[in-house]
Amino acid sequence: MPFINNQTNFPPYALSAILTSSAANVTGDGTIYTLICDTVQYVSTADYDTSTGIWTPTADIITANAYQFNINIALSGLIVTNTDLKVTLFSIAASSNFIVLYQGAAFTAADSTGTLYLALSSPALSFSSSPFQVNIQISGNASANVTVIGNSGLPITTEFCVSKIGIANGAY
Repeated sequence: MPFINNQTNFPPYALSAILTSSAANVTGDGTIYTLICDTVQYVSTADYDTSTGIWTPTADIITANAYQFNINIALSGLIVTNTDLKVTLFSIAASSNFIVLYQGAAFTAADSTGTLYLALSSPALSFSSSPFQVNIQISGNASANVTVIGNSGLPITTEFCVSKIGIANGAY
């Protein structure tokens, strides 16, 4: 088990959730899709809603720790008109507060089958009481043609994790 500041009595995750079933044709036309992982593998005292994709930190998480968001995303169906991709960590309570985790090429970053795998991480964050969600937006096509791939036995599955990485007072 990893340790920080010689502490080994805590789990490394506040949340680990995966998408087990693919979400078909959810973006590609500029639609903002909220990543909703339907299976929670681990959750501490925080709350993750598998119907909305919203993670709400609880008081113990807010005051005591710094965390890092780690998101793995598998996308399929990308075509040449899918030019732009943006993945954000979005604060629900303060709609102007978000962190861009990825912004760049969509189709040109994909493999020859139109599939793209992303492994993204946020900087270390300490929290307010705001709930968070992950948004995916792909543009350039006239219709929503991009699928977020669920756990289909691929080496990378779509996953949303929040990892404890230190103490919020800056003592890492």
